[in-house]
Amino acid sequence: MKFAYLNILWLGSTLLGVGLFGFFPATMTSFILLKSFIVDGETEWTVQDFFSC
Repeated sequence: MKFAYLNILWLGSTLLGVGLFGFFPATMTSFILLKSFIVDGETEWTVQDFFSC
């Protein structure tokens, strides 16, 4: 469920950034949150975490 939510946030941020200018920041933020979710073992993150990255 969290991965689907993260993909929706990534897609929305990419579209808001009008393609290329939104793709790289949204992708980096997704990688940061995935790292914290998988490697560091965090179980909770919010939309605020996505936009603060």
